[in-house]
Amino acid sequence: MGIKTLANAVQFNCDLSDRESATDYSICIYLIRMREYYRWSNGIAMNESLDQSALMDWVSDTEARWEAIRDDDFQALEYQGVRYQPFESKALNRVLQPQGYTYAAGYGRFGKPVFMLAELESLEQGEQYSLTIAGRELARELSAPPAVMQPGEILIRTESVTRLIWDMLEEWQWNKPDNAMAQVVKYYDFEGDAMQALERASTDQAEVLILHEIGEMIAEELLAPCWNEMLSDEDRHRQLFARAVRDSLADCLSTLPGLLAEDNTPGIHFYFASLTPMRKSMFPSLAKAYRQWHSGGSAEGIKSAINRGQAHWLETANHLTDDFIAGRAASNNTVQAYIEQNAL
Repeated sequence: MGIKTLANAVQFNCDLSDRESATDYSICIYLIRMREYYRWSNGIAMNESLDQSALMDWVSDTEARWEAIRDDDFQALEYQGVRYQPFESKALNRVLQPQGYTYAAGYGRFGKPVFMLAELESLEQGEQYSLTIAGRELARELSAPPAVMQPGEILIRTESVTRLIWDMLEEWQWNKPDNAMAQVVKYYDFEGDAMQALERASTDQAEVLILHEIGEMIAEELLAPCWNEMLSDEDRHRQLFARAVRDSLADCLSTLPGLLAEDNTPGIHFYFASLTPMRKSMFPSLAKAYRQWHSGGSAEGIKSAINRGQAHWLETANHLTDDFIAGRAASNNTVQAYIEQNAL
């Protein structure tokens, strides 16, 4: 059994996972994700116009395919006469990576199984972790995170990094606000040769994602042993807030200190451009420090916010896990309530 057969089996598992989780998205987010997924599935370039009729037909066909497998189970993966269970990524990669491919399997938000098969661009083995750079993807899901961390491993998905930046660019172009993304656009000259700018930005900003994943590794060592168990909590509000808290802690431990140490100005702008509204509302003092820095001030305000954030987000994480360990119900019933009580 060759790589094409393996890709078909991985794609089947991706489809089955998507079928189970598609209703987790709002209709607006779902349609945006499906539009991007259509581009990938059909090899359509980022700057190429879409046939809306063909897109809607494809969405209907995809949903029908998902429905047809609703009662199926994940498939075992067979490669070169050996069968692997879907989550045996390390064993499968021992065979795949020397041949120029890489496979990933794990769990995402709300415990969603996530699978991917791609061409391998590079593999670096450091003292504390391995860094895998995945190139062209042969099988993937509707939601394709640009970076993934597992114990001792960091995976960067270059296609997903490119899509992330292009989506940020398209959103910025609606009103072209004078914000962090405007600085990214200016630095890479997106208003000149957009596709060349996209390639440069994708290569450069993968470094921001690597720094973040390193931060998550450091954070994992500081958090309670039950932290990952809590991320499967049935209380989705607490789960979402907990993930955002860990992200903020990781950024204070690694991402921002690393960018400042390297004097990586475009990386700092990209970091703030990529923050979600939720993350911004959690950490308003950091957003204020960025605006002051961008207006010509020193980076001391950002450094001060980082130092306070390290202690604050670790303390917040500990409060969350204390409640979880004690079996106490979440003290707030919405993400917004969590933010209002814990914002820095």
